[in-house]
Amino acid sequence: MSNLEPNDRVVVNDGEHRNKHGKVIGGTIYGLIERTYPVQLDNNDNSKIPEAFLEYENLRSDELTEQITNVRVQVNKVADQLPGETGKELPNHLQYLGDAIASKDKEWAGREYNYVAKNLEAASQRGFITKEWMETIRIPFEKLDWAVKRLS
Repeated sequence: MSNLEPNDRVVVNDGEHRNKHGKVIGGTIYGLIERTYPVQLDNNDNSKIPEAFLEYENLRSDELTEQITNVRVQVNKVADQLPGETGKELPNHLQYLGDAIASKDKEWAGREYNYVAKNLEAASQRGFITKEWMETIRIPFEKLDWAVKRLS
């Protein structure tokens, strides 16, 4: 594998962190024998992982459905705190996002992802939801973003 870039989602396939997921957080580190990448694992540990131990994260459809469900559950918990119709609309758009990913429609998935992301970010910035709450959906949302980027 080569050309990993910051924010690429990866799975560690060997070594101390085998089967852990995370994202690349920096550029390639060139050593004498091997290249490594700084990776922030989903448990928030940071580690330098040899390139040979990394592969792109490719979630199965059931895993993507699980991530969407995780985000929807969290959104439903704060729906009554969101302004206007946002609390009712976001769960619907998360469903549309799942449908778009399942249909492999990159443009549609991108629109739905951006709609949800922008509304959640605006609600957070305006104080309707806390930064701590946003942290509860960070990893599932990163996985959904990565899945959308990987659609062809």
